[in-house]
Amino acid sequence: MPKKQTFIVSIMALSLVLSGCVPSFMKSDQDDTVKVNDSEGEDSEEMIVSEDIKTSETYYRSVLEKDGDKNSLDTSQVRGLITAGVDNRLDVDALEMGLIRLSQEQFDPEKYFFKEGQLFDTEQIHSWLYRDNPDDKDNQGLNPALGVKEDPAKYEQVIEAEKKNPKFLSYIHEQDYYVQNKDDELQLGGISIALSLYSEYPYSVLDENGLKYTGSVKLGKEEVISKAKESIEPIVKKIRADHDVPIMFTLFLEQPRQSVVPGNFVASTIVGEGEI
Repeated sequence: MPKKQTFIVSIMALSLVLSGCVPSFMKSDQDDTVKVNDSEGEDSEEMIVSEDIKTSETYYRSVLEKDGDKNSLDTSQVRGLITAGVDNRLDVDALEMGLIRLSQEQFDPEKYFFKEGQLFDTEQIHSWLYRDNPDDKDNQGLNPALGVKEDPAKYEQVIEAEKKNPKFLSYIHEQDYYVQNKDDELQLGGISIALSLYSEYPYSVLDENGLKYTGSVKLGKEEVISKAKESIEPIVKKIRADHDVPIMFTLFLEQPRQSVVPGNFVASTIVGEGEI
């Protein structure tokens, strides 16, 4: 028997920097029931939409999974993966919460419901973060090719290649926004994606004895932004294979891992319905 899903209010502070963010949830004694279409057009499932909490801030209502009498956050398959790509904890908070804040400009919290990214799994995210490999026709890497074989016996050559061809893309963060249609069904209404970019690329190379050589390469802001814009197209094509909804793309420029201040968003664009 499939698990039921529930929509209830999630308290999400829309600030750029948030320490120890944990969404809190409240139940309502006067819940409305609506139907939801799944991605394959199967029979609709019933979901519960609770009343808004009256506050001075604007919050999104969130999608939760209902299993018996318990409600739990319907989390992303890649939840937690962001910390493997974004080294600075301040950047993680600024990226996640900042994207919610920016999404308000496109997806009105009065009409849309928030859900952690569900479209991309760990394998897909990793494949995009890999380096491009011209010799592999199935390679989807969005970072530039290294240009040499990663041979520990030639580690010095590999180090020079890392410096010459640094990665620019560290992570891809997705958020989904659902909307209630005229038939009182909740369906995917929009997607927000943040491309997290290095301002300083850290590399690590092993030699034949297992010794590790580390370093970093400072990247020019304009060059990084230019490369990031080029990487948007394959992501859009992947989404368009199954979904035709507006997609908001933002570019987030990280600070180095030792920084005491977070990075910031440097560009954004909207890919409308039907656009590739």
